[in-house]
Amino acid sequence: SVVTSIIRINAEENMAEWYRCTASNMYGTDYQDFRVLILQKLEFVEEPEDSVVEEGQHHVLVCAATSLPAPVIAWYKDNSPVSSTDRIVPLPTGGLLLAPAAVDDSGVYTCQAANDQQTIASSSELVVKQRLEFTIKPVDTTV
Repeated sequence: SVVTSIIRINAEENMAEWYRCTASNMYGTDYQDFRVLILQKLEFVEEPEDSVVEEGQHHVLVCAATSLPAPVIAWYKDNSPVSSTDRIVPLPTGGLLLAPAAVDDSGVYTCQAANDQQTIASSSELVVKQRLEFTIKPVDTTV
C-alpha cells in the first residue's frame, strides 16, 4: 500500500516557502522538495502627475510599482524611450530626475512597470515654462 497526502496551503501574497512531499510503502520512503511562490499582482504605488515647472528648476517625475517578481521601470517621453543623460537621471526609486528642467523637456511622460507576468503604464504631462528674460534690455533715458 502507498501512503499519500495532500498539503493544503493558505496562500498569501509574497509567500515563498519550501515544502516536502513524502511517499512511503513497504519498499521504502522517497521524498521530493518543492517551493511554492505566490505571485503578487503588479500595481502602482505612486504614479506620475501632470506638472508645470519653470525652466532651470530641478523636477522629479515620481513612479513606483510593486509586484513579485519585482518590476522594472522604464520611462518614455512622447512614446519614445527616455535616455539617461547628465541632466536626465532615472532614480533607484523608479522616478525620473530632470536637473535642471529645460523647455524642450515638455511633453507626455509615461512610466512603464513590467515583470515577466505583466506590464502596466501611467502617463502625465509636463510643461516647462520658459524663464522670463528681457530680449531688449531697458536703458536709462532722460525726458
